[in-house]
Amino acid sequence: MPGPASISTIGGRDSACVSDATGGVLPGAVVRFSNAATGFTRDVVTDEEGRYRGLALPLATYSIT
Repeated sequence: MPGPASISTIGGRDSACVSDATGGVLPGAVVRFSNAATGFTRDVVTDEEGRYRGLALPLATYSIT
């Protein structure tokens, strides 16, 4: 099972970087955004720099795993 990771937003833009506890980026990581109230989920995969871009989510509260 993978260890904890963090997601850093970039200036409120539609992108982020996923890294591990040592600050190393995580290419190929699957990030899931879930809204329990609506059942909506969206998965994105990070690029070779540990980033994902262009994620357009409906305005709501999400859990991120």
